[in-house]
Amino acid sequence: MSPFLRKPLRLASKTIMLASSTCLITGPAYAADNILLPSWTGPYFGLHGSLNQRQVDIRNIPDEDDTGAMYGGHIGYNIGLGPVVLGIESEANYSGSSIAITTANGTTATLDADWTGSLRGRIGLPIGPALIYATAGWAWSNNTLVAKSVLGTSKTTETTEDGIVYGLGAETFLLPNISVRAEFLSIDYGTEIFSFTNTNAGTETGEAADRMFRLGISVHLN
Repeated sequence: MSPFLRKPLRLASKTIMLASSTCLITGPAYAADNILLPSWTGPYFGLHGSLNQRQVDIRNIPDEDDTGAMYGGHIGYNIGLGPVVLGIESEANYSGSSIAITTANGTTATLDADWTGSLRGRIGLPIGPALIYATAGWAWSNNTLVAKSVLGTSKTTETTEDGIVYGLGAETFLLPNISVRAEFLSIDYGTEIFSFTNTNAGTETGEAADRMFRLGISVHLN
């Protein structure tokens, strides 16, 4: 072989070996950077459980609160818009909250909040397989007040409170269509009239609020 060809061939051989080595090194990194991330767009449904604290402030009666578990389900829809995810979500929960109340004249009562729910908007920032989001909307609570006077007469009143709900959360995919979440929600209900009629206590106005930490799991249908 001509001496004039040996040097270019050796240079070409070294170049090919270097290129092959570079592909072996950068190939996995390139593949890792280009893994398809899960899509947030589409409908979903799921279950959740909460640790909830209900606070009740009734005029002329000491503030009361009750902390307990709350369970429920949710359904929603997300739309991915590039750097943000927009969504809407509805939920219903069984609370089982029960607060004992004693008025100044000796009337006793229990205020039970059996069912609650909300309709909320969500806006989030996707980070890899995770979503950091804020949420806000309308909430409701079905309440039953059973008041009993010192004379033994009693009265049962059922009411539905409306309020605003807001909070923050984080959600991440564990599988292509399964995600888990953790969120903190705060609900402030409007002014409510609590009736103690026929128990010598009349009526009083008050407000209630829920503060909850929640864990949940969702199935995505996209």
